[in-house]
Amino acid sequence: MTRGRKPPINPKVCLFRGCDAKGIQRHLCRLHYNWWPFELYIHGEPIEARKVNGQGYVEANVGGIWCLEHRLIIAGELGRRLEHSEVVIHLDYDNANNERSNLQLTDRRGAAAHRLRQKETE
Repeated sequence: MTRGRKPPINPKVCLFRGCDAKGIQRHLCRLHYNWWPFELYIHGEPIEARKVNGQGYVEANVGGIWCLEHRLIIAGELGRRLEHSEVVIHLDYDNANNERSNLQLTDRRGAAAHRLRQKETE
């Protein structure tokens, strides 16, 4: 390798150190691509745009990637990305209400119980 030059980026491999998975978008594998907006938001990247999806959830655009805003809010408060087993529920059952006081972190079992309570009140 010649001095002063950076090694070429292999677009076929994920850029995350230690990850040998195939790079799909922006030189990241599917797993790391999905983590990217959370890492950016936690470190101060602003939300660029918002939209409501077909299920009534607010999606936020961070770093050019759309993700669920309620998960961003909780990740920002915790200072880490959420694990796949962690679920954020809306206490008032309104998917568009992303006020911090309306969001609660739980697991899949807790989310299922919350949905059952919602069906009972309808």
